[in-house]
Amino acid sequence: ASQLTFASFLLISGRISDVYNPS
Repeated sequence: ASQLTFASFLLISGRISDVYNPS
């Protein structure tokens, strides 16, 4: 379960950095 939470956290932080840093 912790692995799934960690994976979703990485996905969400990736989307957040995409929003703040559009390339």
